[in-house]
Amino acid sequence: MNSNKFQDLMESYGILKQEKRMFYPRNFNLSERFLNALKAELAMQQKAGIEPEKFAQKLNRALQFHIGEYKGVLSKARAKATEEEDKLAAEALAQKRTP
Repeated sequence: MNSNKFQDLMESYGILKQEKRMFYPRNFNLSERFLNALKAELAMQQKAGIEPEKFAQKLNRALQFHIGEYKGVLSKARAKATEEEDKLAAEALAQKRTP
């Protein structure tokens, strides 16, 4: 019997269990509307046979595309606004120069 205990000890020697703790991001709140839509989408995906882990991976990839698209639209809007502000400033300066 002692040899069995010794054998069990030898088999488990060197195996370290690691736990990865994950915390919710600080100062980051999602709207109830978004969370409800996410729950509904997860339920639909599970009915379609997609596992929650796979759904999370696919959702992260899809969000990267949508956020990148949004950033592009936003940067174009900012560039256009800056361009219009520059034109207005130039017109105001030209009006000040003319007597």
